[in-house]
Amino acid sequence: MAAEASELRILLGRAIETGWRQGPAGPQLPIVAGSSVLHNDAPYRSRPESYDENRVWHELLHSGITDEQTVRRIVDGAAARGETMLGIVGNRTLAVGFTAHGVAYGLLQHDFIDEFLLMYYAHAAHLHTRGTWTAVECADMDRDRAQHWPYCAPAQMTIPLLTKWMLLFEDPLADIVTLAKGTPRAWLESGKRIGVTGAPTRFGPVSYSIISDLAHGAVRADVSLPQGWMPAFSCD
Repeated sequence: MAAEASELRILLGRAIETGWRQGPAGPQLPIVAGSSVLHNDAPYRSRPESYDENRVWHELLHSGITDEQTVRRIVDGAAARGETMLGIVGNRTLAVGFTAHGVAYGLLQHDFIDEFLLMYYAHAAHLHTRGTWTAVECADMDRDRAQHWPYCAPAQMTIPLLTKWMLLFEDPLADIVTLAKGTPRAWLESGKRIGVTGAPTRFGPVSYSIISDLAHGAVRADVSLPQGWMPAFSCD
């Protein structure tokens, strides 16, 4: 199965690389492999090639096998065509919240931290009701029109997932665990502390705490690793 997966990843990469089509705002990737029709060249959901671009981009980036250049081209292309709202891919009229974790995963995987945090805060601000923090499936950024879709359990899980990944991220292709990969700078102002307890990883549970003393040019980190695991450390 591992050998088949490796070959499938290579074939998928080739299909993506040969699949780009030139659109009005630059290169676009059709949402059906091998199609010559771009998703926004037909009415929404009128044919397979225009059915749900927001799902395809999220699921493709969430797979973890798309390289940095592909992620950048998809994200920048969607932004250039007006298909994202504060970083959240839409369905032509609404910001789609219940699959937003997929694009966020690809952004964090390849260290697009600014874009990741834009999506993080935009989702929290626009896809959740005030006070209850109940998430809707899709949100209309036009508050006067406000054609929101109702509560959606997957959307409710987006912010918890993004928070987990920003604090502890496991590389899907290598044996690398990164701590505090996407932590906002404001969380590390001098005197502040962040911590994680018993976060599950494929190596076992990991705990850590970071205490910022930037006023004196120092940051202290205490890390607790699974028994018997002695990884090589690097600080960035």
